[in-house]
Amino acid sequence: MALISMRQLLEGRHLLQDFDVVYSTGLAETLPQASARALARSLFALLRPGGTLLLANFLPELPDAGLLEAILDWRPVLRTESEIFDLVKPFEPEAIENWTYSESPESTVGLLRVRRR
Repeated sequence: MALISMRQLLEGRHLLQDFDVVYSTGLAETLPQASARALARSLFALLRPGGTLLLANFLPELPDAGLLEAILDWRPVLRTESEIFDLVKPFEPEAIENWTYSESPESTVGLLRVRRR
């Protein structure tokens, strides 16, 4: 499989399509809200009917956020549950079969599953 850039993905300049599952873990956390929303929209467009988009994001309760910044020089965007839902807000409601939201037992990672109609 050929590698594609983030720009190609966001602009739809690729041949990817008809996936059963598409997920983003870690990438959205590096992007501001508007860019993460565009990423979610692009990933959702890759799904075939009945496919599932999984979006994971660290939550503000992450106790090791300072460690990530100090040791790894990584400053993830910590999102609340409502900010995670905001990533899929622009989706057409008729395109969504259903969605579920869950959190890790420690409430450090939120996971949104969106199924395409």
